[in-house]
Parts: sequence; C-alpha cells; structure tokens
Amino acid sequence: MAKTELSLLNLMPRFKGESEMTAIERACELATFVEELGYQRYWVAEHHNFRGSVSAASDVIIQKILQETETIRIGAGGVMMPNHNPLQVAERYGTLDVLYPKRVDLGLGRAPGTDQQTAELLQQITPTTQNFESMIEQLQRYFSKESQHDDIIAHPGIDREVPLYILGSSLASAHTAAKFGLPYAFAGHIAPYYLEEALDIYRNHFIPSHQLKKPYVILSMTGSVYESQDEDQSSNEKKAAPISHYDGNYYRSLTSFEKLEIESQNGLKLEGSKSVAKEKWQQLKAAYQPDELMIVSYLDTLEFLKDNYRLIAEIIQD
Repeated sequence: MAKTELSLLNLMPRFKGESEMTAIERACELATFVEELGYQRYWVAEHHNFRGSVSAASDVIIQKILQETETIRIGAGGVMMPNHNPLQVAERYGTLDVLYPKRVDLGLGRAPGTDQQTAELLQQITPTTQNFESMIEQLQRYFSKESQHDDIIAHPGIDREVPLYILGSSLASAHTAAKFGLPYAFAGHIAPYYLEEALDIYRNHFIPSHQLKKPYVILSMTGSVYESQDEDQSSNEKKAAPISHYDGNYYRSLTSFEKLEIESQNGLKLEGSKSVAKEKWQQLKAAYQPDELMIVSYLDTLEFLKDNYRLIAEIIQD
C-alpha cells in the first residue's frame, strides 16, 4: 500500500483551571514537536461562544502557529463559511500566504460551528449545499490570477492559489468535494456512519481540477496511544480533563465543541497500546485507504500529547 501522510487537528481546548494563554502556548509547542516528527499539516478548528475553546478567531491562532514553525503546513480545519464573507476569507488567507508562502491550508465547512443562537448572529447566509458551493466558487475566483481584472478583488489574495479542502461528514459534502475536484477531509472522529458511502461517492464522481488531478482523502479519527500493555492500568490518567460546563440541557443548545465531545464517543478511534493501535490502523487503512490520517486528541497535558503523537507517527510511518 502507498504511504499514508500524517497530520493533526487541534480543537484548541482550554481545560478547567487553565488560562487562555496556556492553551495557545500548548498548541504552539505541540506544532513544533509534530513538525520535527514529520507531520504533513496542522489544522485549527473554528468554534464560537464556548469558554472551553480558544479558537474563535482561528486565523489569528493560525498566524501565531505559522510564526512558531518553519515547514509544516498550517491551516483552518476549517473556516465555517456561513459565518464569513468569501471576500474577507480570501483577503485574510491570501495575506497569510504572503507572510508564509506555500504553507497555508484553507479547509471549508458548511456548518456554523456554534450553537443556534450564536449562529443567528454570525451567519451571513442560511447554510445550504447550494450556498456553500457558491461560496467555494467565489473563493476560487478571488484566489485566481484572472480576478485581477475584476471590479472587486481580494488583494493580496490574487493569484495566491491557497489550496482549498472540503470538510464534511455527510454524503452532500462528498458530492461537493468531487464536483469541485478538491481534497476531501472526512470527520471520522465524530461521524463514521456515512464514511464508506461518502468515500465511494467522492472517488467515483471525482472531477479533476486545476488544484487536484485525482481524489485525495484525509480521514480524521481520535488518537490515544500508549507505549505498552504495562501502561494499561495507568492509561485512565490519560483522559481529557473536563472542559467547561455545558450551556444547556438540550442538544440543540450545545456549542459545536460540546457536541463533538458527545459525538466523538462513537467516532473512529486509534487507541490502546502501540501494538494494539498498530493492528487497528492496518485494518482501517485496508478498509478505507486514506491518503492522509488526521489525528484529534483530547489528552490534557503536553507530555501525554507528545507521547501520543510520537507513537502514532511510529505506527503510521513504519
């Protein structure tokens, strides 16, 4: 089988008792660590109205991590497009590409990334597949060389060709990624139910594009790996500390970050001792054949996180 690239999605949690700066510093140090391990990319999620996350202004966090690293690709996992104007997104990520050429990724999501009340304040449009695809087309135009002749330009994003990625966990997102010929990042860590069918749709309906000539699948899953069975009894210590309390009793009132905590219980996982996790990875790789594995981890200390990502790198790169 072909080599699988390895990457990381950071939900930017702030655990109880931590300051916001501690959470940001941990994210930066983790980025430099996985860069040395050979990780391909490091993405930051966008979440709003939640004290347990520090990535509401994800592009600011991305700039900070780009500044602290040298070669690893850093990007949005992703920009929740209903909350943003495509012109502003192109301006911001075009500027990041000026500052850090060929290192910026722009993952695009159709969901608002927050609770219903906050979404109503943020949303530029009601999220639909049609609107989402229209915004993708606008972004592609703003980043193109041809846009320099348009009446409205996204300077300095013109001709930057910042790579776009479609995020999703549904069949609709698979169709969108295939239609535009873009890489497809499937959220297996929260929604594995449609994974097999979504990947079939994406691969079978893929239309080559200027950015991508053949399908490229990034599969995310939760990772929690320890060295050996001897650590089994102490592995319960490597659990995420409580993130801040829920905002309400109803699922619809929860922030997206809180929903992730719940949904991830049924998501794809790479966990256990190194030998157990390696066997599990071989099964997942054979079943889904991802081009890239993106790991999400909820471990609550930098030491645990470093051990986890080092062991996963050894498993994947073996």
